[in-house]
Amino acid sequence: MKKLLALLLALAMVLTLAACGGDQPEETQATENNATQATSETEATEEEPNPLSHTFTQYGDAKITIVGAEFVKNDYEEDILRIYYEYSNNSTGDKARGHYPNTSLNFLSVTQDGNDCLKYSFTPWDETYIPEDGNSDLYVQPGRTMRNTVCFHCDPNGGTVKLSCYVMVGSWMYNPDDIQPFEFEIDPADMLGAPAPFVLPPIADPTYTAGMAASGVYGFSDNEISINGLELTKDSEGATVVRVKLTVTNNGEESMSPALICDLELYQDGIGLPYPTTWDLEEPTAEDEAYETELEPGETVECNALFYLRNENPVEAVTETHNDFTQLGARFDVKALLEAAAAAEQAANEAASAAEAAARKALVGTWLQRDSDWNDTYIFNDDGSGLLISGPEYPFTYSVNGDILTLDYGDGDEEEFTFSVDGALLTLIDMWDEELLLDRTEAVETEPTTETTSEPTTEPEETTEPENQIVLAEALIGTWVNESYGETYVFNADGTGYQIYEGVTYEYTYTIDDDYVEIAYADYDSDAFNVEIYDGQLIIAGYYVYDRQ
Repeated sequence: MKKLLALLLALAMVLTLAACGGDQPEETQATENNATQATSETEATEEEPNPLSHTFTQYGDAKITIVGAEFVKNDYEEDILRIYYEYSNNSTGDKARGHYPNTSLNFLSVTQDGNDCLKYSFTPWDETYIPEDGNSDLYVQPGRTMRNTVCFHCDPNGGTVKLSCYVMVGSWMYNPDDIQPFEFEIDPADMLGAPAPFVLPPIADPTYTAGMAASGVYGFSDNEISINGLELTKDSEGATVVRVKLTVTNNGEESMSPALICDLELYQDGIGLPYPTTWDLEEPTAEDEAYETELEPGETVECNALFYLRNENPVEAVTETHNDFTQLGARFDVKALLEAAAAAEQAANEAASAAEAAARKALVGTWLQRDSDWNDTYIFNDDGSGLLISGPEYPFTYSVNGDILTLDYGDGDEEEFTFSVDGALLTLIDMWDEELLLDRTEAVETEPTTETTSEPTTEPEETTEPENQIVLAEALIGTWVNESYGETYVFNADGTGYQIYEGVTYEYTYTIDDDYVEIAYADYDSDAFNVEIYDGQLIIAGYYVYDRQ
């Protein structure tokens, strides 16, 4: 009887609760139902994989995510499909060595409309090169992600591009029939486009090299390596380059360069740094070149590994392979080095500016060249302008860099000298190592002066042709020959003439304006040049000399 009563009471409670639930407002029920549905959809979304993202575990723990795709033209106007992807090193406590996207990410096939698409690589010299094109050559530390690109020859008007790829970290052998690929597609008619700029998260306190020794035995041959420190320099374009200073001993049986012995990488913010070659440096040293030079067995060398900095965060120099060799490494702060280099550069620039100002001050004035047939005169003004008088006058601007004097005549015409000033003597050495000695002299009047009288006159002045034009017009008449060039000019009194060059005769008419001769050939071609007659010789354009016949 008691059991039956208990069952009846329980049933009554259930019915009462059900009735209370049914009495809830419809609005409240709808809210609860929507919340339940939203939670279910969120869970489903989180579980739903990104079709353009894949985590690889078969041949190395890594992940790639496709974040953009676009068509661009290369320097040959060919269509290139550039795919943007992010590579993540997912290994825990593993090494960065081996996580080198350019070789880790392998493509089994890339096809469009049934045809294979060839891979393409942009270089820094290509017009459409972007920084991401070079990032796949950089190693990635565990837990870090880097934005990269991979490019293929494809048709922007063709069908869907189908790609099948895999990641293999390390050098072990793999079975091509047992690869678990990641396959995805890109439709040229529905492109992702270029992604938003990638920002590499900074690491102000890197710990990758924590516990590593900066020197020790490394590699199969027990080579000895010591990471000694850093110093900064510049490449030929003025970019900052860091030298990692090393001591390397080859204990192997074959000659090998320190670069191959060390397997050295320099990391900043968890990503490897790109490196220049000694050809890129402004002033390479013997230690720079030694890093790539063969080292004989038993020999030890001091050498430098070169890298470009990304920013002023700390760097980590590491020598390691993906095998189980000893890792050697050291952390270095570069901010103080950069600040010291900037201060030294500023001091050098200030010293150079002061030296240039002093050199300009010493140059200012008028200088007459010794042993010159034309009394060549150089005039240097304190505002950086000047004038060369060598028969005709040639205005220029000049600049001083150390002991190098550059004269710019305009239109890309320049002349460069090594120079020195010793009191009233200016020494110029031209590009042919010819020495020109010039003496400081009084200023040369470059414009004729006109005398005036205080007595008024009512008679108009006679207008006559300039005296030098009359003299030149009369003196020019005749035949002039330059045997070195096999060239002859004939000027007649009636304004006609002809030129003979390499046995061919060209008839012309000519006019004279001051010391300027304009020639109109019978075939409608024309020429014009400054002329001067000096000591019985015709000088054209201040350089070409013709003898009267």
